[in-house]
Amino acid sequence: MPISTFYTFLTPESPPPSSLLSLPPPPSGSLLPLSQTLQDEGILFHLRRQGETSLLAVWLTRHHGVLRTLARGAAKPGNPLRGHLDLFHECEITWDLSRRTSLHHLKEARLRENHSGLRQSYPRLLAATYFSQIIENVAEPDADLGSLHNLLQSALQWLGKKEPHLRLVERFERAVLKTLGVDDSRRTARSLLDDLSHRRPKSHAALMRQLTD
Repeated sequence: MPISTFYTFLTPESPPPSSLLSLPPPPSGSLLPLSQTLQDEGILFHLRRQGETSLLAVWLTRHHGVLRTLARGAAKPGNPLRGHLDLFHECEITWDLSRRTSLHHLKEARLRENHSGLRQSYPRLLAATYFSQIIENVAEPDADLGSLHNLLQSALQWLGKKEPHLRLVERFERAVLKTLGVDDSRRTARSLLDDLSHRRPKSHAALMRQLTD
């Protein structure tokens, strides 16, 4: 069951400094590299259709923070990416780094773990969405997520086998704060997270309704 959230994908980067604009042209017959190809582990936590055949895929990566990618033609039958891209799939991904926007070209995704147990219930998917959005909100751009990535992996594995509950949510929130080194036992974990990101994921209220009804 897909859980949709919304993001701003196309964020223009700052224009190049004037010193770069004045560089002499390359020697005749030589080409400047158009893009840089990178690889990492990623957890896919947002996916939506872009046009007729492409997909927008947003990842929480181990070493490159929150990564927004465009999978061109991924919705076409026979495309090598088809079947690898679904919510909360863990993949080894390869992408071309864009020099113009924060949306990069996804070249390859090799599935490592599909966390199929999450799809057994709506609360499991909702908890996985909320946990992912917590990390999205506190992650620095292009940061090495390291322990936060491990924390989300462990939470997804747990949710693949069991239903979420309030204590689990509180433990995850507190674990994120401890990993960041900003925990304060005198305050609730959620209030501290609100101070860090200044925005509360909409999935939080929906999850609380599921767990308290």
